[in-house]
Amino acid sequence: MSILQPRVFEASFKRVIDGDTFELWFDLGFDTWQAHEVRLKGVDTPEKGHSLYQEAKDLTGFVLQNRKLIVTTYKRESGTYDMSLTRYVADVLVVGEPQIGNLATYLVNMGMAKYWDGKGPHPWS
Repeated sequence: MSILQPRVFEASFKRVIDGDTFELWFDLGFDTWQAHEVRLKGVDTPEKGHSLYQEAKDLTGFVLQNRKLIVTTYKRESGTYDMSLTRYVADVLVVGEPQIGNLATYLVNMGMAKYWDGKGPHPWS
């Protein structure tokens, strides 16, 4: 098992894909921005077809839009990133919004996500 090393970036919202997956613009410094898909670490939101799917997706988009974000991705000792398919797995902090804070925790508290480590059945199935 390799140790995950955190990498922290400022980011801004580009688009929502579903309740736990979205695309962000990452500030790489020196006026360089790059878009990447991100999946929230440690939670799962309802999949398409579930009654809460659209509500979770809309809430995520609303929370991320027009806000400063701090995103922590995790790099393994081997040099590879913790990824889910082609998406970076990350923690997302909404800056200046203490009632939101960590996006994953906020979505759980709002009933739009359940804690999930990526192993075993999806909690919404």
